[in-house]
Amino acid sequence: MSTTLYPPTILLPSTKSVHQRALDLLDVAGIKLFRGRGGDTNIPLTGVTWPQKASFVHQSRIPQLVETGRYILGMVGLDSVRESGADVEVCADLLFNRSTWNKAEIVLVTDQTGGPARIPKGARVLTEYPRLTRAYFEKIGCEVEIVASRGSIESEIPDPYPYGVCLTETGQSLRANNLRIIGTLMHTSTVLIANKGAFRDDDVRRAVGMFKTILLGVIAAREKVMLVANVPVTNLNEVLAALPALRSPTVTALADKKYVSVSVVVPRADLNYLQERLLILEAEGLVVMPLTSLIQSREA
Repeated sequence: MSTTLYPPTILLPSTKSVHQRALDLLDVAGIKLFRGRGGDTNIPLTGVTWPQKASFVHQSRIPQLVETGRYILGMVGLDSVRESGADVEVCADLLFNRSTWNKAEIVLVTDQTGGPARIPKGARVLTEYPRLTRAYFEKIGCEVEIVASRGSIESEIPDPYPYGVCLTETGQSLRANNLRIIGTLMHTSTVLIANKGAFRDDDVRRAVGMFKTILLGVIAAREKVMLVANVPVTNLNEVLAALPALRSPTVTALADKKYVSVSVVVPRADLNYLQERLLILEAEGLVVMPLTSLIQSREA
């Protein structure tokens, strides 16, 4: 089969904060959206072979739209996938949420002391995630009254609800409302999902794999930099032993035969330590370059 037999559109979250982070990820990957007068649907994409278009819909609708096959690709929070119960293929973790480039948590909160085991039978729990909350309390064997909320729950805990379930990234809102986390339902971040039936098609799976590779290359590069230095040949072995690398550092001959150029991708967090080590080993001309993308091989 061919990808032309399937809708060439990816669904992106319309929620403002997540929406912008999805656009930022695509932009760094060189994928551009050109919005005309068509609004939020069927927006042409450039810079990538497939998908060819994007549409923005509310995050809660994306899993079902992908499950039914109306669309075969989407970016959505893993929490929305699990809450919806949709049976979709989770292809990649894109490691961003509403306000950070990290994972968030779905948590059980209260202003009281003690853990979930001390929650009294029949206690009222206000939740943004009724399905996940029900499964959590069934697992721990605690009977509670689950009350669904369409908005944030922090301001309604502990009055009129003594317990709540919500998403937290930084914990700032919980601290502002004097709430404590007493249980974690799951960790979540934005994921790339695909329709399971379409994903069984070889052409679709390859196209999704290539798109995934491009996005994960951007994510992998966030905490890495390229370090280049001119190294005395006499100290080369010590330098190579000190440097991490995906395979091994690239060593290039220079006009001055006493030196070679060494290039290596290193964790940003280790950069200063490595520069100090190189300088001790008489390296010169150290250059640090940011990375836009880091792809080791094509993702399956």
